[in-house]
Amino acid sequence: MTEKLKTLSVCVSARVPNIFNYATSELSQDAFICWLLQWAAPEFANIEPRLNECGTKFIDALFIKAGKIKPEKFDSIEVKKQVDSIDVLVMLKESTGDIHAIIIEDKTDTKHHSDQLNRYYKIVKDKFKIPEKNIIPIYLKTGDQSSYSAIKECGFFEFLRNDFLCLLRKGKTSGVDNDIFNDFLFHLEKKESAVNKFKNEPIDVWAKKNNRAWSGFYSELKKELNTGNWNYVANQAGGFMGFWWAGKKVGNVTPYLLLAENQLCFKIGVKEGKPKTERNEWHNRICKAAKEHQPNLKINKPDRFGSGKDMTVAVLKTEYLVPDSNGILNLSETVKILRECEYILKTAISDFVEPPMQ
Repeated sequence: MTEKLKTLSVCVSARVPNIFNYATSELSQDAFICWLLQWAAPEFANIEPRLNECGTKFIDALFIKAGKIKPEKFDSIEVKKQVDSIDVLVMLKESTGDIHAIIIEDKTDTKHHSDQLNRYYKIVKDKFKIPEKNIIPIYLKTGDQSSYSAIKECGFFEFLRNDFLCLLRKGKTSGVDNDIFNDFLFHLEKKESAVNKFKNEPIDVWAKKNNRAWSGFYSELKKELNTGNWNYVANQAGGFMGFWWAGKKVGNVTPYLLLAENQLCFKIGVKEGKPKTERNEWHNRICKAAKEHQPNLKINKPDRFGSGKDMTVAVLKTEYLVPDSNGILNLSETVKILRECEYILKTAISDFVEPPMQ
């Protein structure tokens, strides 16, 4: 297909009704996952061979993610939905009678909670009597989140949007032509495009409350800095997407850096002591460090000093999002400014002297 035809296909897809523009819940995504996995059953190989092949490759990919060797053949594949609160449970039976179970915890933009992953694993192992070597625990996520360390600690393996897109694109290339399949693929492509807008749109376009673009930018930033976490931060002003890093406890205070979308803040967390006194001292300390070590950066007071447990003590007035000649984000120059702000904070921390005990 030529690039012109590809563009035309995308434009047409964007105009026609897509069921997943309306079926946006995780339950709707559960339904698509169940639907595609059920097509992998042996009895459908001659009915819709391309969908059968794609469903089979889906199962292959899940075994690979879990580092398990998939048996060459299954006599039956049974897909269950919302069994004991497990989003998707796939039972694969060999001719020997051995059963393999795929647990899928399916997420769009939410996260796991309430120890649910450990509970689901225990249910499959104890209630369904599946040996651990035959359990494939999968955390399938089509949205974005800052860290998957807690998922790994529970013994689950991530199957992320990019993994799903890779599978579905290959299915499309191999000849799958099905309205449900096409709608879901386009739905994921739109998500992926929105997340990557920070790479190809001017800063003043994507930075205006495009939360998916901010999550894409923060994810890339975390790789560049090799540290940090990000998430939505609720507040009385309507909330924002935040990225925080470089925190270190000194005395009663934990200074750290926060990106509140377009603004870079020097923050302190105060668990005990006198918040206002700490706030003023750290404002002066950070301004002094900036003036002495990074005079090219302009550091100011925030518009309003707070007095809570987490306070902004200084803000960067220099724009940290650096555009290229076309207004597109220059990531390397942006990271350079963030490293300079790290150095300011590090210097302010190193100059800290623990006050004598009274």
